[in-house]
Amino acid sequence: MKIQLFTFLFFSLCCSFAQEKSDFNLSSSGFEYNDANEVDFAKDTIFYRLFPQKNGLVVKQKITGRKGNFKAITCLLDKDGKTIVPYKYDDIGDFHEGLAEVSIGGYCQSCRNGRYNTVTITGKHGFIDETGEVVIPLVYKFVDKFSKGLAPVRTLYNAYYINKKNEIKFTIDTKGLNSMYAFIGNYSQINFNEKGQSRGIYSVYSSIFVNFIDALGRYQIPKYFKEIQVYRGEDTLWAFKDLKNKYGFWNEKNEIIYSPSFDEIEYGFWKSNILVKENNQYQLIKAKGKEDVFREKFEDYCKTKTDTLWIKRGIHWLKILESDSVLSKIKADKIKYWRNKNYLIFGSTGLVGISNTNGKEVLKTSFQEIGERWSEGKTYIKNKDLYGAIDSTGTIILPIEYDKIGKFIDGQVMAIKGIYSFDFTKEGQLIKKYWSINFILKLFVGGIFLIGILIFFIAKKYF
Repeated sequence: MKIQLFTFLFFSLCCSFAQEKSDFNLSSSGFEYNDANEVDFAKDTIFYRLFPQKNGLVVKQKITGRKGNFKAITCLLDKDGKTIVPYKYDDIGDFHEGLAEVSIGGYCQSCRNGRYNTVTITGKHGFIDETGEVVIPLVYKFVDKFSKGLAPVRTLYNAYYINKKNEIKFTIDTKGLNSMYAFIGNYSQINFNEKGQSRGIYSVYSSIFVNFIDALGRYQIPKYFKEIQVYRGEDTLWAFKDLKNKYGFWNEKNEIIYSPSFDEIEYGFWKSNILVKENNQYQLIKAKGKEDVFREKFEDYCKTKTDTLWIKRGIHWLKILESDSVLSKIKADKIKYWRNKNYLIFGSTGLVGISNTNGKEVLKTSFQEIGERWSEGKTYIKNKDLYGAIDSTGTIILPIEYDKIGKFIDGQVMAIKGIYSFDFTKEGQLIKKYWSINFILKLFVGGIFLIGILIFFIAKKYF
């Protein structure tokens, strides 16, 4: 019994070590996992990866080589593990609408946003059916999956959308063409590197021009839409902008979830929700489904470094949770987040004060202005056109009685009041008092002026 138990533990440990070795080598090669859909096992420097398909078939990938220099070859199995397609393709993609991409000399490009993070455009690509028969020959430089009976393909010089009979349905201008994607719902995204006819709108995030086409090959921007945003994933609301400059949201089947009525939108605004603005009122909506985050709309908002959200309703600013619960509130017309000190500047009736991000008042609303640029933990305060200074705790270092205050440098600061200049320590202690440079310059200029008048009268009298 003890021997059997020891043997069982020994082999369990060996299997665990083998799996750890597989994970290390495989991840180091740049391959990505998808634990929900793959089974991974390895022996020495040979790695196998299984990609179960929705139709019951299994793509089996054999990877050989050493770290940094792996080579893959792929076969197709039925649900019982019998071979349908032997090891002859470098890669076999996932089945969509009964067809799967196959490649020689590179990985399947239709798997670039799932099985792999990125795929180099190289090799030859075509399609097989579920029996393993080649239905579209491997003559293309690039392909994506079939959707709505169409697939985008590229040769060295041309770009098309083909049907399952390998017939060209329409052609895409390759001048400045960056990338093409499979249809999602009724539209396929096409990206261009340069501006031109039918190039769509410029994306500041990826520095490309984005457009969409329908199943008839018609560009959607600007004839049918002002904008269609990039698809953001399954079940996530997909934004579009109509010809009246109003935003709405579809699902991935292009069924309207929110009719176009919003003036502004912002994805990932807070807690992965979408900020929308309509008639100068804001609301947060869930990125998936149709649900408002808050019960009521709000007039303004302020986000802090700790991902805390303040919203304005009526005369109050509210620190709020995603459940719409209010943690604290400030009575103010406007607040602004002070990022470098993690404070809020809040103002009412033309005066401003400071609170921490929990709404606790640090300085009352009694100042005309509070400086936003700090030096050595200090900044200025202003009231009735006179200046003082505070530290980061809100303690007043210099009273509000000076005409000007400079920056704190090397633990000192200079202030001007009337004809005098003052040097203070960072604690506000006086170091010295002297005539200000401006006053000395005024004396000098005034003296020159008086001397000039005197010379004028002397010259007039004697000459």
